[in-house]
Amino acid sequence: MTGPAKAFPVGGNVAGVYTITERLGGERWRGRYRARDRAGASFLVTTGGTQKRPLDPLKQELALPVSGVARLRHIAPLAGDRNAHNIHAMVEDEPAGLPTSALPAPLGPEPARLLALEVCQVLSGLHRSGVVLAGLAPELVYADDAGGRWQLTGLAPRANLFLRTATVPNFGLPPLFPAPFLAPEAALPAAPTPAADVFAVGLLLATWLTGQHAFEGEDFQTLVAAINFGRRRALSLPAPLDRLVNQALERSPERRIPFPELVRALGG
Repeated sequence: MTGPAKAFPVGGNVAGVYTITERLGGERWRGRYRARDRAGASFLVTTGGTQKRPLDPLKQELALPVSGVARLRHIAPLAGDRNAHNIHAMVEDEPAGLPTSALPAPLGPEPARLLALEVCQVLSGLHRSGVVLAGLAPELVYADDAGGRWQLTGLAPRANLFLRTATVPNFGLPPLFPAPFLAPEAALPAAPTPAADVFAVGLLLATWLTGQHAFEGEDFQTLVAAINFGRRRALSLPAPLDRLVNQALERSPERRIPFPELVRALGG
């Protein structure tokens, strides 16, 4: 007896190597999946509409060869369905451990501080290479138990960067992740600055400390509006991290704590 058929692109593959095994979020035109290779290694796959730019320059741009960033493996059309030619897929390594969205919440102040510091150390390397992520979700930050605390194992940060240049179909699409972790200015045409990553770290820290998003809202769209208008949720945050979160979540980039000061305040 066979089980129910799985909806494509589960069962599809990229480059004949990475077979998609489960959906993590979104849907096939704009989705997040887990894949395996023949050896059983685990990878993350982001799918989107056909890319508007040549794939080789995109691969170079998204390589992000920085310590702590999961390795980019491939960008190619998806295979396994008659409509697959309209879908491009990006494959990156899945770091060890768990995405921090799956960690037991809340984390204690010290584990949360150390985890945020480790994230900032990876972001520092990206900033030195001229890259600003302008958004990190707990689903993109991986950690593993290291003797009683959660230690960063890596970032898998390329999903939103990949989708920026993908063709968007003319029907509504669900978000990749349950909640937005983008700074208000991230939607503007100007290139983001490290202040956008400061905002993302502040959001992550608040989420790890409380298990709740730092802004008011019950779904993705209401949270986006709350971020844009600065409607913060009343959270009880431990001192002195409460002041640091407040400084990181200033609506205006100019008023946020500068990235180097954020690193120092976290103990770096």
